[in-house]
Amino acid sequence: MKTLSVVIFCASPVKNKAFTGLLKTLGITNIHASCNDTGAATFTPPFQELDVVICDSFYSLDELNYFKRLCEHFPFFSIIESEKLEDSLKWGTDNLVTHYKKYHLGLYEDDLSKAKIHSLLKKALTLKDITQNNIYKADIAQEALNSLLHEHFNHQDALADLQTDSVTTYFQPQYCTQTKALTGIEVTATWGYPAPSKPGNHEPCPPEYTLHWNQFFTVLANATQLHRHTLNIDPTIIFTYIIDASLLKTKHFASNALETLKLRETPLNKIAFEVSGHIEIPMSLECIDNITTLMNSHIGLSLGNFGAGDSPFDILADMPFTQIKLDTTFALKNGSPKKNQIISSIVSLAKSLHLKVIANDVRTEKQFVQLQHLGVDAAQGNFFHAPMTGEKLLTLLLDMHMPR
Repeated sequence: MKTLSVVIFCASPVKNKAFTGLLKTLGITNIHASCNDTGAATFTPPFQELDVVICDSFYSLDELNYFKRLCEHFPFFSIIESEKLEDSLKWGTDNLVTHYKKYHLGLYEDDLSKAKIHSLLKKALTLKDITQNNIYKADIAQEALNSLLHEHFNHQDALADLQTDSVTTYFQPQYCTQTKALTGIEVTATWGYPAPSKPGNHEPCPPEYTLHWNQFFTVLANATQLHRHTLNIDPTIIFTYIIDASLLKTKHFASNALETLKLRETPLNKIAFEVSGHIEIPMSLECIDNITTLMNSHIGLSLGNFGAGDSPFDILADMPFTQIKLDTTFALKNGSPKKNQIISSIVSLAKSLHLKVIANDVRTEKQFVQLQHLGVDAAQGNFFHAPMTGEKLLTLLLDMHMPR
């Protein structure tokens, strides 16, 4: 065991000390315990070679960034993980382990069983001996290329070039199918064409994700102002923003979104992002970082237009969604028993995964009653209200909560 070098991530100082003591009794002397001020910007390799990383708990996302830097720097090491690791951070570590081709040795219980830890470390030692002469070489050139492709994009500069009337924000209420109470607001937008450009500039249009970035942050700035007003009327309403999947591949998207929401004093647990468009599997590092950041901040993730277009089941399995938006157009028009059974099966699948199901484009009372019977949680569409301006939404909410 003496030849193993170990890094420990543990947020509890007491447990950290116990971990270090346990490893020393097993003969391990090369031990580095990560601390809460560890940041990726000040990364210094703790050893010349790293063999094992123990992920018990993290102080913050800074430590997860430090874990990522370990993955980048060391071509080979193994992972041991606590069964109690927080879900949002576990999702991030597991995807980083897959992306960087590290080895997951197994889980340990919360009681720090010496026999269990010893068994996992023996596996690590065996794996080190086997692979010592055939170490995986990280593709540094490809990593550098990815960094250039997803260079930090300053949305403030981009927004300065937008005309104030380029983006129009709309709001569509969502209603519980059982109580008929208003439970959420979907935020959408239209983009004024042509896309903004400087006079005499004949360069090609900006990349697609740039337009989506501009559009999203313009909408976010408008909608959060309205959200503050609605909190005084009904603090339970969740605002769902539709984002293009390409935004998840854009560096710093999540951190910039969080910064905007915090500046506007918007409660993060009342926000969800509905992902529209194609999500690539395996996911990029930027995608993993953004999703982990959003999860750790308790922002919900919704899979949009499920049942239409490209909605592969591996996306549903790999992404930490909290709800799905069901495209019911195919079933609600000229409905049939088979189509109803499809919706019912999707609802059952979603509930088994603890996902909320919201039906889109409900146009008649008959369709609404049909969705009630099929077990859909919430619905939106012109049967209730067409997408409306912020002023109309405020008027609607005030009328709903006016004493009778």
